Amino acid sequence: MHSRDPEWQDLESDLDRLLALDTMARAAALDEFASDNPARANALRQWLHDIAQSEGLLERLPSRPHALASGAPWRLLRPIGSGGMGEVWLGERADGAFQRQVAIKFLRADRATLGDRLIRERELLARLHHPGIAMLLDGGVSADGSPYLVTEWIDGVRLDHWLRDTRPDLRSRVDVLRRITEAVGYAHANLVVHRDLKPANVMIDRDGIPHLLDFGIARLLDDPHAGSLTDDRALTPAFAAPEQLTGAPITTRSDIYALGGLLYWLLTGRTPHNSEGLALAELVKRVCDDSIQPPSANGAGSTLGLDADLDAIVLTALAREPERRYASAELLELDLQCWLDGRSVSARLPTRVERLRRFVLAHRAESVLFCSLIFALCAGLVGTTWQAHVAQTERDTAQAERDAAAIEARRNLATRDFLLAMFSDRDEQAERIAPIELLRRSIGLIDSIPVDAEGGRATLRVAVGELFMQQRDLPNAQRLFESALSGTDGVLSAPTRAAALCQLGFTRSMLGNAQAAAPLIDAGIQIARAAAESAHETLAYCLTQKGMLLYNAGALDDAITILRTAVAAASDDPNPRTLNMLGGAHAALGNAFVFANRTTEAIIHYQAAFDILQKLGRGQSGDAAVALGNWAMAEWRDGRVADAEKRFQSSIALRRKAAGGTTGLAQALLNYASLQLARSELDKASQLIEEAEQIFRSSGVTSGIGPTQAQLFRAEIAVHRGQQSSAEAALLAAENLAKSLPNSNVYLARVETVRGLLLMPGDRERAAVALQNAIALARAAGKSGEGWLLRPLVLDARLQVARGDLAAAAACLSEADTLADSMLAATHWSRGPLALAHAELLERQHRRSAARALALNGRTLLANAFGTAHPEVISADRWLVDHLN
Repeated sequence: MHSRDPEWQDLESDLDRLLALDTMARAAALDEFASDNPARANALRQWLHDIAQSEGLLERLPSRPHALASGAPWRLLRPIGSGGMGEVWLGERADGAFQRQVAIKFLRADRATLGDRLIRERELLARLHHPGIAMLLDGGVSADGSPYLVTEWIDGVRLDHWLRDTRPDLRSRVDVLRRITEAVGYAHANLVVHRDLKPANVMIDRDGIPHLLDFGIARLLDDPHAGSLTDDRALTPAFAAPEQLTGAPITTRSDIYALGGLLYWLLTGRTPHNSEGLALAELVKRVCDDSIQPPSANGAGSTLGLDADLDAIVLTALAREPERRYASAELLELDLQCWLDGRSVSARLPTRVERLRRFVLAHRAESVLFCSLIFALCAGLVGTTWQAHVAQTERDTAQAERDAAAIEARRNLATRDFLLAMFSDRDEQAERIAPIELLRRSIGLIDSIPVDAEGGRATLRVAVGELFMQQRDLPNAQRLFESALSGTDGVLSAPTRAAALCQLGFTRSMLGNAQAAAPLIDAGIQIARAAAESAHETLAYCLTQKGMLLYNAGALDDAITILRTAVAAASDDPNPRTLNMLGGAHAALGNAFVFANRTTEAIIHYQAAFDILQKLGRGQSGDAAVALGNWAMAEWRDGRVADAEKRFQSSIALRRKAAGGTTGLAQALLNYASLQLARSELDKASQLIEEAEQIFRSSGVTSGIGPTQAQLFRAEIAVHRGQQSSAEAALLAAENLAKSLPNSNVYLARVETVRGLLLMPGDRERAAVALQNAIALARAAGKSGEGWLLRPLVLDARLQVARGDLAAAAACLSEADTLADSMLAATHWSRGPLALAHAELLERQHRRSAARALALNGRTLLANAFGTAHPEVISADRWLVDHLN
């Protein structure tokens, strides 16, 4: 019972009625309550204050008993908390399917109508597989009709308790927010906005890793007809963006604002508007009208030593207008990482003195070298300037020559500025780089070149922007292209302007603003086409970027059409740069065909890309190794086992020669290992995996696609060798790694497939669950999951035949047939297991003749690809003898 409330049940309806009113109407209604019952009005005011302070609508209420419906797979253990949505209980799996503790959240009584919607939404929200997000596992309706949610249980402390008890240093606070931002960015990429980011919704586990709670539950609780703050119960006003408080549309940038609020609070211990103790109406007014004091100016955070970069990051995230905030969580995370690394942040350009100081600290040896170089060039500058002076005095009648000498002197001054500006700290790889590279990268920071009719400064900005793109410094590249296109630095030639537009479109797309990229690239294409003969290279580049934009948006047919146009645009120009663009267009077209599961066509374009590299004299380069690797993977997916094996070997040999032990080599080794695993060459596969993992370890790579694949392959090898404990350990490692991948459903589907394979011999029920999970995850991954759907369908069909459920087996095989017909040639070896599964079903249906024909066909397909000694061929031979003799 609330200490200031007569009876909650008696107040609930009045409180809900007040929450549905705007601020002024609510105040008037409270005055009416006060005239009739002052005690009741005071209790309601206190509840409204509690809501505004996010302490939770039920925080002080005692737990009431709950009971799950009969047959529910979960068991309640004990209550562990309560909040604005309802009560939280610790629970566990009741049916023994797996051992795992969970948090079971019972929603408030006024959410009882959510049952149907909860069931519809939970599948979408459960797709958020990220180590920084407590995953939504299940949902349902309790015995008394209360909707509940089942989420992953995080054993740790709330963020506010962590901050209070550990008193972390400044770097630890910023890194925690960076990790939270990474998780938010992942959810945004999956079209889920949190809408209620606050300290109470972040748990810090025993390893110091933050986990977001209730991600997506705000979406679940959202009323699609809501239009005001008072309608939105899934909201914490102290951290809410202005548009949330005013009822404007909510976007991912609303979460960016809340992340800025969390960072402000972590740095100062206060909310951005110092809203502690404010009434709701005053808080809304302050957030929407008042400017935010920088964290470094807030007395509570002054002892941490906050700097101007952190101020800029916080104030950019907390901009009142959404369009002035970071465009994406990825950009905010990038700035936080830059601050942690001691590099410049995009929210604030450092002064040249700061750049010089940072560079000298990070590159002491290079600094000594370049100080000598600057001294020498400055000496040359003095001589050049003096020569210009002599020319003026001795040949005062030659005005043109005097002007030329003056221009030359100014250019020498600009060269000096270039050398000073070379102390840039934009070294993303932290590698020691050559002096010429430092000089090139310094140019983008200089504004001292005279503007001339040819647009020299603008052209230079485009060139330097390309250098920044090569260094993957996209924010700086974007600024340079925008400046070059502004017209203030002179007029660009048509091909250069077209290239700059398309490069700007590319950078904006990569920085999360694909919508803004399309019109820029379209404009570049139009200019390049108008320039005709002078812009073959540029047109090919712009068309390739357009195709990649469509490819990333999932518009594969349109992407393929545009990329074919790019190939045609570059095909008639023998210029080496255009030929290089042609190779890039072929490679991009190959990627699009692979994604569309049209591997036969992909092979043609990968081969063309490799042939162009050879024609350019780069047949032994690292790029050629990549082209060969892509070609090999396409052949492998197309079922051309022998050709793929030769190409894999050539690619790996070339990678070893061109680049040594890089992560690219490690990924190539894993790709080759997948072929060896299919051939059942387990020792060869193990050796390739071990070498790849050694490269990953030496490179400091502990997560991502490569390490995940390595664990998946290790698990499958252990299954084939009958090493159950090793298989289980590798599957657990693969599952944990897969959750953080952008397209995690694909890799989690593969985990569940191998788990089903492991369980099939001894536990058919759990194997069936694993395979059904694999099928659901592969379907959820869309087009990218199709290639990983066929195998669990076939395995599940064979399992259902063994269990006697022939109807279920037939349904699986029908879907598998449709999928195979859309992806695979009639002679593809992957049709072998499918034919054998059909044979097993037909034999159980007493259709022996048809079963024999299919079994022989499946056996032949496998034998042609892998030989008669392959385990699946031997197994097919035994089955034919045992069942069809």
